[in-house]
Amino acid sequence: MNFISFKENDISQKPALELLKKLGYQYLSPEEALELRGGKTSNVLLEEVLRRQLRALNSIRIGSHSEARFSEQNIENGVIAMRNVPMEGGYLSGNEAVYNMLTLGKAFEQSIDGDKKSYTMRYIDWQHPENNVYHVTEEFAVTRSGSSDTYRPDIVLFVNGIPLVIIECKRPDIKGAEEQAISQHLRNQKDDGIRSLYVYSAMLLAIGNSFGSYATTGSAAQFWSKWHEMFINKEAGREEMRTPTLQDEYLYNLCRPERLLELIFHFTIFDAGIKKLARYQQFFTVKETVERVKSIEAGHRNGGVVWHTQGSGKSLTMVMLAQKIAQEPSIHNPRIVLVTDRTDLDDQITKTFRKCGKQVENATTGKRLVELLESDTDAVITTVINKFATAIKKIKQPLTDPNIFILIDEAHRSQYKELAIQMNRVLPNACKIAFTGTPLMKKDKNQGCCAVALRRAALAPNSKRRPH
Repeated sequence: MNFISFKENDISQKPALELLKKLGYQYLSPEEALELRGGKTSNVLLEEVLRRQLRALNSIRIGSHSEARFSEQNIENGVIAMRNVPMEGGYLSGNEAVYNMLTLGKAFEQSIDGDKKSYTMRYIDWQHPENNVYHVTEEFAVTRSGSSDTYRPDIVLFVNGIPLVIIECKRPDIKGAEEQAISQHLRNQKDDGIRSLYVYSAMLLAIGNSFGSYATTGSAAQFWSKWHEMFINKEAGREEMRTPTLQDEYLYNLCRPERLLELIFHFTIFDAGIKKLARYQQFFTVKETVERVKSIEAGHRNGGVVWHTQGSGKSLTMVMLAQKIAQEPSIHNPRIVLVTDRTDLDDQITKTFRKCGKQVENATTGKRLVELLESDTDAVITTVINKFATAIKKIKQPLTDPNIFILIDEAHRSQYKELAIQMNRVLPNACKIAFTGTPLMKKDKNQGCCAVALRRAALAPNSKRRPH
């Protein structure tokens, strides 16, 4: 292995590379990375790594006892599909296309024993992080659009040869260092920048020893966020016996392989064409809520209230939670009902659940909602509050399945008391989780649709208290 060249600075970039290596990333020198790119700075994929992983991760099941491999032509087709991302609608549209390929896979036709069918090839093993390969390189030169010049992000992280994380490191003694790092990301994403790299990115970091921010592709400067979490990594600084820095915390909490894959798959959403990555409050709220609802006591699961401040992504937290419940292996055949007052969420919800293998049914009438609730469908059901209120009045026989989950945006406080009574009558064992943007007063607690088990599961976005 070549000696690491610390071209930018030894204060931020070198410690970052050392920690990432400890977290499981194989280091590639800029020269080694360029060789894996076919010697072209216009190519950003480590194509030989990707090709090798497509072979390793994919097989075609034939019957119940045998498997076939994808043909070498289809392996090459998989590389070509990832290389030739459609950019006609802009690089953000291309980024969504990449995300769909990563999470849904890509179908290719192949003839097996004379039978020609389409089979899905996957690029990442999301369930088993250890089956993927992780690389880190520095000073990653990429040719600018319409120019022979290059821009060089400080650090790039690859999963199976695909560049998913781009990091800018800065010395903390530079005035406005954090703003400079964010500014470089924004510059790189301009028309004359290196969108050919950012079209693949899932997460962007701006870090230094005393600061850190994260965002995702296309995020404006004002939407870069802070991550707060109890830092428990024992690896950072062990050899040097140094105190972990804020930079160490960001790299460990966001970039260690299993956490990175979790954030990309479960906590990334495209909302009306805008890519959004969960805030730490949303991340921990979803995870803690899933832990809460997994166990059944006295025939039903504990529900509760999730409190968000206004404008902090309440509806998206609902979608992320529903997605995690749908994929929780200990919950068999969950029937999930998302109740909101945002009809524009329907399209987003449908796209989100495709990667979970879940069908989405939109109940546009109270009658249709009753039919879906009383059926054996495993589809995720979406509806709006007034249709839901109407529907539960029409259910004649109580539905006692504890695997029914009602996620409701309780924006309509005037309906609480009646809605709670009706729900508890016809859905006595359903797990009811309400989301509110209004702090709950004691006098309101018995009127909420989840009054049986109130719990503030989320923090306000500006809270200084850490969730763990």
